[in-house]
Amino acid sequence: MGVVERAIQDMREATRALVRSPRYALSVIVTFGLAVGANVAVFSTVNGVLLRPLSYPRADQLVSVTRVFPKSGAVSGAVSYPDFTDWQARSPDLSLAAAYVNSGATYYGGEFPERLVGVLTTPDLFRVLGQDASIGRTFAPGEGEPGDRLIVLSDAAWRQHFGSDPDIVGKQIRLGSRTSTVIGVMPSGFSFPDPKVQFWAPLPRSNVLEQRGRGFLNVVARVGNARDIAGVQARLKDVVSAVDVAEGRNDGRTVAVAPLKESMVVSRSALFFILLGAVAMVLVIACANIASLTLSRGVKRRRELAVRAALGAGRGPIARLLLWESTLLAVTGAAFGVVLAFGLLDVILATAPQNIPRILDVTIDGVVLLFAAGITLASLLLFGMAPALRGARWTLEGLRAQGREVAGDRTHHRAQRVLVVAQVAVAMVLLSGTGLLANSFLRLTAVKPGFDARQVLSMTLPLPASRYGTAEAQEQFLRSVHDQLARVPGVEASGTSQQLPFSASNMKMSYEWDGAPLPDEERPVAGVEVVGDEYFRTMGIPVVQGRSFGPQDRPDGPRVVVVNQTLARRQWPGESPIGKRLTFDGAENDLPESAWFTVIGVTSPVVRNGLDQGRQEELYLSRGQASNQFSFMSASNPYLVVRGTGDPTALASKVRTVIRDIDAEVPVVDVETVAQRIDATLAEPRFRLL
Repeated sequence: MGVVERAIQDMREATRALVRSPRYALSVIVTFGLAVGANVAVFSTVNGVLLRPLSYPRADQLVSVTRVFPKSGAVSGAVSYPDFTDWQARSPDLSLAAAYVNSGATYYGGEFPERLVGVLTTPDLFRVLGQDASIGRTFAPGEGEPGDRLIVLSDAAWRQHFGSDPDIVGKQIRLGSRTSTVIGVMPSGFSFPDPKVQFWAPLPRSNVLEQRGRGFLNVVARVGNARDIAGVQARLKDVVSAVDVAEGRNDGRTVAVAPLKESMVVSRSALFFILLGAVAMVLVIACANIASLTLSRGVKRRRELAVRAALGAGRGPIARLLLWESTLLAVTGAAFGVVLAFGLLDVILATAPQNIPRILDVTIDGVVLLFAAGITLASLLLFGMAPALRGARWTLEGLRAQGREVAGDRTHHRAQRVLVVAQVAVAMVLLSGTGLLANSFLRLTAVKPGFDARQVLSMTLPLPASRYGTAEAQEQFLRSVHDQLARVPGVEASGTSQQLPFSASNMKMSYEWDGAPLPDEERPVAGVEVVGDEYFRTMGIPVVQGRSFGPQDRPDGPRVVVVNQTLARRQWPGESPIGKRLTFDGAENDLPESAWFTVIGVTSPVVRNGLDQGRQEELYLSRGQASNQFSFMSASNPYLVVRGTGDPTALASKVRTVIRDIDAEVPVVDVETVAQRIDATLAEPRFRLL
């Protein structure tokens, strides 16, 4: 009998044996399938986010360049444009490099103005990434210098906003106050630095761009030798040091060079490897469980196998039969697991935080299937080989020699005890970790944010600079919005703020209070919010003492401030803060009256950045007064919050109509409830727990 015929016969006998034990076969298939499905689903996310190369030609040559403090290693901010050009001129390693910054612009071309996510960049970005346009072209060398009105669209933006117009190249579109000429469309699937980007345009020429102290650019470069990143960093440090010395700077900053992929995913690597380790433990438990079941079944089959041996079957055929049984179970279970993994992956992607880099690239591909085959083979060796070798020794003579019941087999019981102990030990590790995560998650959900998020809708209003370049123009527009919204049925209150809780923004300023002059290094720091008159009422933030802002707090009136209880208790313990004064100027004496802000109210503290963070000291400034006092507090992109009497999402279309009636060129973006903003902060803890 040939090898193939013998293998087919063994497979048939193994299949018949498993059919005669359906409960055993089903238990093994389901147990192994669940473990394989979990491992494949999680490995696919690890592969897509951490392991798979970036989808650019020779992606291993791409590096990111950042400024860092050498003592702490902390990133001190991105690179300024003058520094970038000087580094590039002096360093051959940066001969092919680009500087860019995430941005956005309002597109005027549809029924409503729409905010598009974009990137402002130097000309060589696409050459660095090694990517050409699918339609038209990208920026040519010497073209796309700051100020040039050219634009490259993403494939998604081209399809969504321009109807896949094949003649889009050469057309002019209005983005913000500029009219730009479309020169190309990028291929489907291309994205940089993230999938949300819809266009790329040259950096606009501005005074800020030319300031060496204003570092806001990210730098990406292509190096000649991907294995010499350490050498690139050493050489670039010398260049940076020379530039800093020439500019008279000695702030201790240096430069760090890292593979681009590493810089994108380094903050998430621990999370995914922990998850992979957890599901690997699940696989170990499953294999131990299956091995225990197989040993129990083998003991019950000992008489059958001994009879086979008595009829002439040697150890080889018996071992092959048992190994084929294990193989059939492993392959069937693995197939079930891979099918299950597709569903589990959908759950993972649906619950994963969208700020995880490359999460949209996750898929089950050939590498993932190879991983599935690998763990199947390893598991087969673990729970299939040992029973096969053990069964090959079970002959009729061996059975007679024992002279006692199978149930008394000491070796069998010893193996069973070891497997049970292993299962319980690993399971306890997993259960302990799950319990800790569940406890942390429940404690987070129990945190009170300090305001009433129910029935509050939030959105951003990017005001065109050409029409609302002054604080007075912004104030007039926002006042009109509030007046119109007050007449809309279902609207209870509306307010504005420069920042919102859980909006990933947190402005802080140092201050000092009247009668307590302090050195600059000792001045306390507090979070600063710039809000409109009805903000506290709209957000449901209780004013526990004094009053909130009102119509009397005008730009030309006395400066006023509202503080939270955390700040009041620290600075004026046992005293009423109402009537106290504070200033941001830091001068000890002879300050003009306009530099002092009088405390008119105290609010309860709110959670600002995340439910896992404490309540910080915080003070609130009136929108009109702050924008006149501090130019950088101009509300060019204010948040609008609207409290409704019912479902807040039902107000979205009404608010859009009000904004369009007042000024059709003001877009309404990032429309969501405040409750959704809070829930978004729970996405990662929920993802870890799941």
